[in-house]
Amino acid sequence: MAISIDLTTPAFAATVSDPDQVFTRARINFESQLSLRDKGSPNIVFHVLPGTPSSIANMMEQEVIIADQFWSFVRPINHPVEVYLADDSHINDLIAAYEPTLTPQGDAGGWLQDIANRIKKTDNGLFGGGSPAYDRNNHANFMLHVGVPPPDGLGFWTQTPSHEYTHTIQRYLLGSDFAPLYEWEIEGQANYIGANFAGRNNNIAFQSYWAQMLNSIPQPKRGATWTSAAIQSWFKSSANTRAWVSSGEVSQVNYILGAVAQEYLVAKYKLTGIEKYYADLAGVINVCGNGDLPTHPQCDAARHDVFLKNFHITQENFYTAVAAVVVTELKWAASAAKVLSVDTRTYQPIPWANLHLTVNPDPNAQVPIYAPSFTALTRTASGDTASSTISGNSDVGGLPQPQTDPYPPNIPAPNRSCPGNEAVQATLYGGSMTCTNGIWRLDPGQTIGSAVMP
Repeated sequence: MAISIDLTTPAFAATVSDPDQVFTRARINFESQLSLRDKGSPNIVFHVLPGTPSSIANMMEQEVIIADQFWSFVRPINHPVEVYLADDSHINDLIAAYEPTLTPQGDAGGWLQDIANRIKKTDNGLFGGGSPAYDRNNHANFMLHVGVPPPDGLGFWTQTPSHEYTHTIQRYLLGSDFAPLYEWEIEGQANYIGANFAGRNNNIAFQSYWAQMLNSIPQPKRGATWTSAAIQSWFKSSANTRAWVSSGEVSQVNYILGAVAQEYLVAKYKLTGIEKYYADLAGVINVCGNGDLPTHPQCDAARHDVFLKNFHITQENFYTAVAAVVVTELKWAASAAKVLSVDTRTYQPIPWANLHLTVNPDPNAQVPIYAPSFTALTRTASGDTASSTISGNSDVGGLPQPQTDPYPPNIPAPNRSCPGNEAVQATLYGGSMTCTNGIWRLDPGQTIGSAVMP
């Protein structure tokens, strides 16, 4: 079996500078936290609905596993997690299997049927998920669905597994009660983490994703623009969260402005500081009730107090600071969109490389699968617990160490291990190699060209 990998960067793959120091510092802090992940095997059970292409299932599973390892600084990696996977054509089968496992709170509002109804109204399917609460066994859980074929080069769908996993961490810290959280804190954090995972292997790919996200923001009203005053006003008006609500879409603005707000916090306080803040918000759950401010006016004052104690800045001043970042980055995104390709495969060979691994290989798969940076998945039968082996950077003294070779992570490359691929051939930058005695060895007379650094 041959593996062919095209890592050539097209000539039109221009580069741009980061929009500001907030963007750069937050990105560094995310990558630093990722390097400190728990290298153990997670306690995840994947429920893959029959008929779901194995290529899609493998991709989603691997993303969930690395998200689980990443968040181990908050929740132990042995904490049980249940994940239900299906493509859109099997959404009703997913609901039939998943809904009975949920608590009444997790099933409230008809949100699963709402997803199914929206899928029926689209021609090409939807991609997304949901993380309602702990199930009847008190296990963290969420579901993922995607149209077939998925838009491989678009980061918005590949961020979904880590996005939904982030919601399970929020529920872990707040006992599944989101009343103290603003919607932008819920979806903005998940969106920011998902964006970083989607473009984790190449900063230009991350820039492309970030620019696309910012450019997708709805305008505040007809003829208006997102000025600093408009942004601050929007944040101040988002206080009434009403945590217990019927099904319905959260405004896209929460995802986008919330992601920039999270970027600001990650840059200044790192992820550890943010998670402490979320944990401290659990102390005001009783004050906030259901998050409806007309009936619980003291909720917002309690939130502001927790925010001030953790970040030493009032929320009003925070909104002013974030608004300045948003204005700068929106201007940058409009310019970057003229230069950067919307297809992130232009910049990063993974996660969107045309790479078929030996993890549940599907010879009829029409979409690529990939292995995430640092992680190679070993999966047994559908529905069984997955385990993982780790490769990549080593950590010394809590600091990420340099790559031991110049090639992108987790692809066949000379002198890397190749478990389970004995005698398999692969090509990289025009040079061929063979897996021999568990190591990728260059074939006689072969050389590897210049690597595209991640």
